[in-house]
Parts: sequence; C-alpha cells; structure tokens
Amino acid sequence: MNKKNKNKLIVIAIGILICFWIYVSEFTKFNYRNILPHTQLPEKYKLYKELTPNNNSIFEIYNLEHTATYYDSIQNILICEEENRDDYSTTFYKMNKDGAIFYSLKNKENIDYEYHYLLQHDYYYDWIITGNTDKKKYLEIDNSKIITSSILDSVVQNYHKKATATHIYYGYQLNDKNINRYLFLIKLKWYALNVADNLDKTYSLSSHYVIDNYNRIRIREYKIGSDSIAVPDVYTSIPGCEKAYNSATKIKYYVDYFDKDKYSSSVSGTMNNDHGAFWSGTAYIHYVSGKDTLKFKDEDVLLMEKTDWGSWEKYENTPRIYANDRLNFVLIDKRKMIKQK
Repeated sequence: MNKKNKNKLIVIAIGILICFWIYVSEFTKFNYRNILPHTQLPEKYKLYKELTPNNNSIFEIYNLEHTATYYDSIQNILICEEENRDDYSTTFYKMNKDGAIFYSLKNKENIDYEYHYLLQHDYYYDWIITGNTDKKKYLEIDNSKIITSSILDSVVQNYHKKATATHIYYGYQLNDKNINRYLFLIKLKWYALNVADNLDKTYSLSSHYVIDNYNRIRIREYKIGSDSIAVPDVYTSIPGCEKAYNSATKIKYYVDYFDKDKYSSSVSGTMNNDHGAFWSGTAYIHYVSGKDTLKFKDEDVLLMEKTDWGSWEKYENTPRIYANDRLNFVLIDKRKMIKQK
C-alpha cells in the first residue's frame, strides 16, 4: 500500500470515528465524563450520615406524617395537612411552637387558608382561632346594581378598603353559570360578592390584593441556591412575590461538598422533559444553628450546569428547610428537628 492510499485510509478512519463519537454523544446516553476517574471523597465527609431519627447529637429528629403548609402568626402555630386516599379527605392539624400536634378538622372538599381562616366556596371555618369545627356561612353582598365593569371595580375597591383580608374564586359554578366570587374579611366576618365572570375585565380584586399578607401566612421553605446560602422557595406567580423573595431573610443552609456520580447531557425540544446538563450525586449539607452546625448527606441531588434559563438553579432535589424564630424546632422536608439542650 503506497503512502497516498495509507493517508486516505487514515483520514477515512478518523472521519468514521468522529461521526461515531457525534452519534454516541448526541443520540445515546453515553458520556465520556462517566468513564473518567472520579475525584475521591475527602475523608471528613465519610463520617456524614443521612437525616434519620436518633443519629444526630445536635437535634432530636422525628419523621412527620403531616405536611406543614401554613404558619398562623396570631396563634403561633403551623397548620398541617394529611391527605387520606381512602375517602379523598384532608385532615388539618395544629402544631404548636414545641412541635406537638393537637386538634384536628376533617374535610372532603378543597380548602384554602386565608388570614387565620379555612375557606371553601360556600362556607368557611374559624377553627384556627376558636377551635370550633362548625361551618360558617358567608354574608352575601347585594349585587343587583353591578351591571358594568366600572361599577364592579368601584364596589371592589370600596370593600377592599374595609377588609382585613380578601380571597377570590374565579369561574365558580352557581346555577349553571360561571361567576367570580369575591370574599372580604371585615370585622371578623366574611362577606361574599358574586358577579358574572365576564364583568371582571381587569381582575378587579387581583389589582387590590394585599400580597404581603399572602406571603406572610404561607410556609416559606428555603432551598439551597448556591454553595453559601439558602433562599426562599417561590410558591406563586402573583405579582409582588419577587419583592418578598428578594427581601426575605437568608439562612445558612448550603452544600459544603458535592460528590459527583453520573453525568447526564442536556435535553431540549421535548414536550415536558427539557433540562440542562447535570451531575447526579450526593450532597454534603450544612445547616448553621447558632454556634452549632448540623452536618448530613442527601443522595439523588442534582448539580445543574449553568444555563441562561430563567429558572436555573445550581442544585435541585435538595431537602427544603423551614425555620422560624418563634418556633422551637425546624423542619427539613418531612422531618421535625428539635435542638437538644
């Protein structure tokens, strides 16, 4: 074989290898990063354990059956929920400042929380304040003169100025008609205003909604946003949440070290499975509580490569934490953590 033909074969072989590499990289789950030697875990992290009961010297750890959803500042309690799949009901519980569960209320309909009350389309409970489990009826507001959008907006503004809290049910079904049902808490009583949904051209109550109240009452769990700090999770796209997000107190809850296990390439152009490239692995997490630092590990955490997506976060699947200076415990996912004395 002469030199010219030999060079041609080399070029062809290189081309085939390049095409094969492109195919493997783009159309299969293989990635060369997964066959490279991984960094060995530093010795100090080998002592970290997962968060389970009775394995920590700083906190007493308890697994929770209930999901803490709301914080009630008047009673200084958490409102917890437990869903029952057998009868599709939800049971609400109160958790006091020491983490004890007491009192309950069971309901089979969708319930919302607003300013110390549990609300439903047709009734509400004052159970959080009084302990009474009876359903309360709304006081209906006369709507006979509300025939235009401008009149509606004027009426809504007037009631909103008097109200301590408000709530909205859009597309509420009443006598086979779609209506918007506006609720106003005025002097410890809830009032309801029903209007045809096509009258509300500007979502009247939304424009007057007290967003600060919404953000104060809902449990604001914190997620790990970087290697040094935790930031509050965003629960809603209602205008004004960005301000609450940016002004919220930051807590020292962070990934101290990430042990990479498997690399996955980015995926785009699919219906519901788009994601950036990431490493899956184990996060070694610190939570600073006063002079003490809780150290633990959590598996199946994702380290996301930096993208220009607005929703990009460095870490995903890390445990959320809820801490409140008025409570004698913290919550990490569905674990209650009481600091040992």
